[in-house]
Amino acid sequence: KIDGSAILELNNALCELLGSPREKLLNRSSLISWADPGARAEVLRLLKANGSITDYEVEILRDDGEHLHCLISMQLHPEEGFIEGSIVDVTARKRAEEELAASEERYRTLFENAAVGMYRSRLDGSGIVALNQRLADIFGHTKEEMLNSPATIRWADPKARDEMVRLVRERGELRDHEIDIVTKGGQIRTTLASIKLFPGEGYLEGTAVDITERKRAEGALERFAREQAVRNDIAQIFLTLPGDEMYFEVLQVVLKAMESPFGVFGYLDEEGALVVPTMTRHIWDQCDVPDKTIVFPRSTWGDSAWPTAIRETRVIVSNEPSDKAPKGHVPIRRHISFPIRFQDEVIGLLQVANKESDYTKEDVALLETIGGLIAPVLDARLKRTRQEGARRKAEGEIDKLFEASPDMICIVGFDGRFKRINPAWERTLGYPPGDMLERPFIELVHSDDREVTETEAAKLAQGVRTISFENRYRHTDGSYRWISWSVIPAVDEQLLYGVARDVTERKQAEAGLKKALTDVERSNKELEQFAYVASHDLQEPLRMISSYTQLLAQRYGGQLDEKARKYIEYAVDGAVRLQGQINDLLTYSRVGSRGKPFEPTDSHSVLGQALRNLS
Repeated sequence: KIDGSAILELNNALCELLGSPREKLLNRSSLISWADPGARAEVLRLLKANGSITDYEVEILRDDGEHLHCLISMQLHPEEGFIEGSIVDVTARKRAEEELAASEERYRTLFENAAVGMYRSRLDGSGIVALNQRLADIFGHTKEEMLNSPATIRWADPKARDEMVRLVRERGELRDHEIDIVTKGGQIRTTLASIKLFPGEGYLEGTAVDITERKRAEGALERFAREQAVRNDIAQIFLTLPGDEMYFEVLQVVLKAMESPFGVFGYLDEEGALVVPTMTRHIWDQCDVPDKTIVFPRSTWGDSAWPTAIRETRVIVSNEPSDKAPKGHVPIRRHISFPIRFQDEVIGLLQVANKESDYTKEDVALLETIGGLIAPVLDARLKRTRQEGARRKAEGEIDKLFEASPDMICIVGFDGRFKRINPAWERTLGYPPGDMLERPFIELVHSDDREVTETEAAKLAQGVRTISFENRYRHTDGSYRWISWSVIPAVDEQLLYGVARDVTERKQAEAGLKKALTDVERSNKELEQFAYVASHDLQEPLRMISSYTQLLAQRYGGQLDEKARKYIEYAVDGAVRLQGQINDLLTYSRVGSRGKPFEPTDSHSVLGQALRNLS
């Protein structure tokens, strides 16, 4: 009824919808329980205003409290005084719509916030109709710039793009296809593209993942693995292979890493010349040149790439054919010349050539890494080789000196045995070297000298150097030779390095000198006694001669002529001088026993007296 006083009729479907039996519903004043009372008032308002409503959506309550979404249609019959209507349960559809809307919202959220670029594009190639921000970021554009603008999508290699399109058309979809794109700023970025066609709807959908950094990391990891393999191979070669073989094997490792069929590896010698041991086995065998040398003095270098690289200490890369190679040389289509540096000094050269493709920055970086690995080891090896050469030269010179020395040179162990002796030992003592090396040296020492020799050996064992030590060694003829020693101990080596000299003649000379001194001393004593006696015996007659000559002059001087007086004067003067000489002889004979301390004297008076004696 219009006044709402009663329910006149309802069907079973409505009873099931509302969840109540017919009798209960017929007795209710209000058929519908509204979830929102305001909705009831709005329905009545529309019904009165329009006389009817169609598919008006409302939310009602079942008797069990469940909410239902329904479409209500009503027709007002004022003359008859009743309302006629229908109720359709659309709860399931409503929920499906809500779930679809939520799903679409989730999809939009996922689409917009996805970590991968996502897009939808027309199959006719007229442009992108939808894309997310990540795709725009990958290409460096705004979303607005990319919508409906195919020109914003650029490919690094158009041929790669055509191949991708072919595969998509052929298969209908494409997964994780690697391709390089060009950003708005001109950068090349690597992406993984996945595409699915929807021909019936006239569009395709796709994703793009920017793997540029991953590719770089993979490239770095790959380079690291290559470098590590090269490092291990080179280290093994340096440790195990000698001489020129090492250079050849290292070059093989370098050529493999650089994907190059030709190359050289050499070093600078002490004169600054480039020595390339690998030339004979790797290059010259394939060349038809007249002068196949492996040593290149600086004066012959010229101005080709490798001399320039060494002189200017820089890497030279060329992907153009070289016109500097000598006639008959293997053609060089492209190459890298790399000076090997250690502590800012060029010590060698690496050169690779004729890679199938152009040499790149990555190739140069790899060669620089290889050069960095080689440099310290090569420097150490060159220094060791030069040191060994200098040592061998010094040892040769020492050996010559050792063999030619007139002095006896030896190396003796702390065990008391000779380890090495020079020929002077045999010349001095007569023993062949084998006999000397087979016995302890103490067996050759004179029995009277063994105790002091062993004492001196004990000092040497404590590291005390012997400056001068003398003892006697037995000659093969049974005689003994005096030997003077100078010895340096090497405690760490348990060795003694000694130089000895035969001083037998000197010792004999010293003994002879000692005897001569004894004889002189005895002779001097005898001379002193003789001088004393002689001077005493001579002075008495000399005084008589002098006294009587003077007396003759005094008494008979007036009777003598001038000439006679002169003669008497000479006689007196001679007697006086002879008296002085006798006194001087007596004084001289007493120098050893009664002499005064030596002191400076006036040599002029002595010289004058001597001259007067000679006049």
